[in-house]
Amino acid sequence: MKLGSAIRLGHLNIVTHKRRSVMLAVIIAATFSVVFAINSIVQGIKANVPQMVNPLDEYYLIVNTVSQDEADMCVLNPNKECDFAATPEAMQKVQIGVEQYGGTVIKELESRDNYLALPQEILQPVITQDMAKAGEKVPVVLTIGQASFEVQVSFPTIGNAGANLRTVAEIKRRLFDSETQLVNSRIYPVGMMPGSANVSSLSLGIVDDDLNILNPILEMIPASYGTSFAVEQEGVTGKKSGKILVKFAHLDDAAQFAQSKGFCGEAYGCKANEYQVEDVYGNGVALVATLDSVQFIITGLSVILAAIAVIIMVFTSMRLIDQSAKTISLYHALGATRSDVCLIYLCYLLELCTLAAVLAVAAGLGMAAGLSWINREKLSTVLQLAYGVEGKTLWLLGWNKAMTMWVGVMLLMAPLGILFSLGHFSDKQLAKRLKS
Repeated sequence: MKLGSAIRLGHLNIVTHKRRSVMLAVIIAATFSVVFAINSIVQGIKANVPQMVNPLDEYYLIVNTVSQDEADMCVLNPNKECDFAATPEAMQKVQIGVEQYGGTVIKELESRDNYLALPQEILQPVITQDMAKAGEKVPVVLTIGQASFEVQVSFPTIGNAGANLRTVAEIKRRLFDSETQLVNSRIYPVGMMPGSANVSSLSLGIVDDDLNILNPILEMIPASYGTSFAVEQEGVTGKKSGKILVKFAHLDDAAQFAQSKGFCGEAYGCKANEYQVEDVYGNGVALVATLDSVQFIITGLSVILAAIAVIIMVFTSMRLIDQSAKTISLYHALGATRSDVCLIYLCYLLELCTLAAVLAVAAGLGMAAGLSWINREKLSTVLQLAYGVEGKTLWLLGWNKAMTMWVGVMLLMAPLGILFSLGHFSDKQLAKRLKS
């Protein structure tokens, strides 16, 4: 039998038993739609949040070659000269590690007044004040947390979105007010780095929506506290910091480097022989690591749902074949072999699985889009509080390799259904069903 004939006869089964076929496709699609919705939400966060926080086309990281013990001693002892310098061995280690993932080493950074100094072109997107007015002071861009300390305005102990946003507005007003006396009189704020306004995650609980269906995922997404920096000035030098500026074209490459051997992308808990890695803007590296862990949990849930769907498909396909004894006998009477009949029903189940996959993807993306739209204002507020990003809407829509894999699994259920039903195509089983 030609493949075209098998496809046509398989489709005829769907047309003949339209209600039964659609019900099966809908049941399978409903099982998988949750998988696609959750994957879409996670991928939407991974694809959109780092781009919203990072105003540059590249991803800049800072690699710290100074041990935490040395850094702590320097901070705790204000009289100690904090003039570190990366050793040639450290520079070589960073160079090899960065180039392995397609990155570029820029240079070792200097510090001024205990603020790490970055080139002005990197910080330009967040500089809002006139650099020339800094005079002899150190021009700095501060996180909201550091700015809060400098202007002595504290966030409420038990806050909500409204209270935190009002506090942020007051901090910004006082920070750039020339009449304000800062705690550190040697610095001159010229901008603010994106960062958290006293929240620890993307949870919608901060906007008084503790029971939101998105919270189990959003609560696992860490906020970015950010880092304050000094702005490099021509002709002004600082002290060696032992921290090296590197850049990558893509976040995934930067994240892989930060998790590679000898380096540590976490803020705390690095081993003595590991160099700590942090983002210049946001916390893309930590975000990728967190979402990889979330993806592992999702995969486990998806496997359970897929197993349920496969069981439904196998038992349903057996029942369908049992109920089609007269049709199969007619195929045999017209000269079809057992292989031909198997091919017809394979085409039938494959078309059902394709329909189920289309419905599942549409329903999953629809759920993700619907949740994004319904919660758009809350997500925008939480995005501002957790990352300092204003006036942007977070769409929880995306597509990843896992979703492509699950589409393949759905299509694979068709041959699996035939494989487990092979015994039902035998002449003996066919005669038995016709007799009964």
